[in-house]
Amino acid sequence: MKLLLNECLNRRIRMLDGQWQGIARASDGGIYFFAGSHRPDLGAPFFRYLPPPRGHGRVELLCDNISRVCGEDPARVPAQGKVHSDILEHQGGLYFATHLSDYSPEGRCAYTGAHLIRYDLAAGTFRDYGVIHPNYTNYSGIGLDRARGRIYFYVTPFADIPASDGPHMYVVDVDSGRKRDLGLIVPWTIRRNPPGHVIDHTDHTRGQSVPHLHVDTRGDCWFTIRDSGADEQGLWVVRGDSGRYERFPRALPGGATRWLSTQPLDDERALVLFSDGAYIFHPERFDGTPGAFTLLKKIDRDLGWSSLGLGGGR
Repeated sequence: MKLLLNECLNRRIRMLDGQWQGIARASDGGIYFFAGSHRPDLGAPFFRYLPPPRGHGRVELLCDNISRVCGEDPARVPAQGKVHSDILEHQGGLYFATHLSDYSPEGRCAYTGAHLIRYDLAAGTFRDYGVIHPNYTNYSGIGLDRARGRIYFYVTPFADIPASDGPHMYVVDVDSGRKRDLGLIVPWTIRRNPPGHVIDHTDHTRGQSVPHLHVDTRGDCWFTIRDSGADEQGLWVVRGDSGRYERFPRALPGGATRWLSTQPLDDERALVLFSDGAYIFHPERFDGTPGAFTLLKKIDRDLGWSSLGLGGGR
């Protein structure tokens, strides 16, 4: 395979140190992606790569600081330093969620909270839906209910402060901007310091993460939770009609405790990566057991934080 591009983004903006999830190929053929850092004062920049012939293989800087789009000054409040979520396309716009970059005790407690943002592909403009849940971050699941025009938005505490009870799921109407808190999913069971004390900066406990959501044709939103204590092989769903949570223990295949990555195959099914291989998830067949997962390919290695890319039947 011929290498077409290898560009150092630090020549554009100094002190970037990574890229997390926030990347997608849009319907206009462009590759849209964020870079980020762990600096307290550096908001995530937004880029687009236009492959030849349209873009002549150039990387364009679309926004140098997403904190500014959020109406926040990173010199005064901790930066929106990452986009750790998937980027979802719907009706000419890209939707994504922000995430904090300052993991110090002070930064976690001063963080304003994750924003939901839309980028209009044609106009090149942003719409900020605001902070979804004060002081909570998106770590990092968002899901699109395309038929009903709404976004599922997962939030979790990132600091051990008295007001933090645990992760919540929100539903945001993309037209009106109205948001609805569906309530606490599970209590935050992984606190390591006494109540009222922030997590020490050497402690890498970072909330209960839900990296990927899958939304089916009924508007039901499926997910698994990392670091959820005794949640053995638990598969969760938010019912689209009622907004109620349901949990099914021991419902994942191969003894897995969570899925690592998902990609929709169509409006119903998803390609799901577990630690032992790739499966197809059929929500319409789900009966509370692993039977709704069809093994596609066993993979004899530890996949860790692996993710999936899907295209051209591969």
